[in-house]
Amino acid sequence: MLHPGAEVYICGPAPYPRKTPYTLLLVRASCPPYPLVSLDTQAANRLAEQILRHPRLSPFGTPWQVRREVKIGRSRLDFYLRQNRREIFLEVKSVSLVIDQVALFPDAPTLRGVRHLRELMGLTRQGKQAAVLFVAQRDDLMEIRPNEKTDPQFVRALKEAYRQGVRFFGFKFQITLEGYVYRGTAPIEMGA
Repeated sequence: MLHPGAEVYICGPAPYPRKTPYTLLLVRASCPPYPLVSLDTQAANRLAEQILRHPRLSPFGTPWQVRREVKIGRSRLDFYLRQNRREIFLEVKSVSLVIDQVALFPDAPTLRGVRHLRELMGLTRQGKQAAVLFVAQRDDLMEIRPNEKTDPQFVRALKEAYRQGVRFFGFKFQITLEGYVYRGTAPIEMGA
């Protein structure tokens, strides 16, 4: 998405010293329908939290106590949900790559993502519930699929996690200069 001449949106300068004074937030996709795409991976966690706290949008239904950044094993998982004695451990993945209306994750190799999936599988083996929320920060997609070409190791771990009971959910958002607009769920297609 980032190429010479691409329309991008930045913010800054940062009020504190850092490697670069500006932050790249959005880019206009170069293929029709030319949506704005958020490159802010932390926004995915903020959007996921809003979904989790909304009883009609949450894939888990009624309100849960939501805690962020929970240490499990060698990892920090994005969310821990609790409701009475029920608990769910959850990881959020930001999706930005779309080709022919198919969102692909990951868009780059992710050893950290593999480690998170292994932690979630370990939790399911202990009888706990675990899930992954894919948050597409663009709305020009029909489904989300694992990106075998970019990271076959992650895709193998993803499919194994699915077989072991980790649940997967997808959501998509339209990005505007004013903010994010919820556009519904996006089916996850695991492939063969």
